[in-house]
Amino acid sequence: MALRRYDELEIGMQAPEQRFELDTLSLVKYCGAADDYARQHWDHLYMTAMGFDGVVGHGWLTFAYMCRIVTDWVPLEVADIKSYAVRYHRPTLPGVLRCGAEIVGKNEAAGKRRLELKLWARDASGEMIASSPMTLEFA
Repeated sequence: MALRRYDELEIGMQAPEQRFELDTLSLVKYCGAADDYARQHWDHLYMTAMGFDGVVGHGWLTFAYMCRIVTDWVPLEVADIKSYAVRYHRPTLPGVLRCGAEIVGKNEAAGKRRLELKLWARDASGEMIASSPMTLEFA
C-alpha cells in the first residue's frame, strides 16, 4: 500500500517487507539489462571451477530491489530520491532476497520536507546482504 502524504509517515515506521526470488533467469535478464555479462553472474560451472559455490548476483540488482521497496511505499510522484549510498556486506546468491526500509529521521527546513530512511536486503536466513541510507524529499 503506497503512502501518499508526508504527514502520514513517522519515525520508526517500516515499509512492508518484500521477497524476491533470484534465479538463473532473473540474473541472466539483468545481465542483458545492465549490459554486464561477467561470467560470475551467469556461468555456474565457471564459478564452481574457480572455487565458489556458484554464481553471484549483481550488486546493482540487489540495490534495485531495495529501491523498489521505497517506490512501492512512497511513489516517485510523491517524493524524490535526493541521496543514497550502498554498502554491500556479502555477495547476493541465488535464492530468496528479503528487502525492507525503516524511517529513521523526519525534518522540515527551508520549505523542504525530508525523510531519512534505512534500507536493507537480507538472504533467506536473515544474513545482511546490503544496507543503504536514503533521503526522500517531498514535493
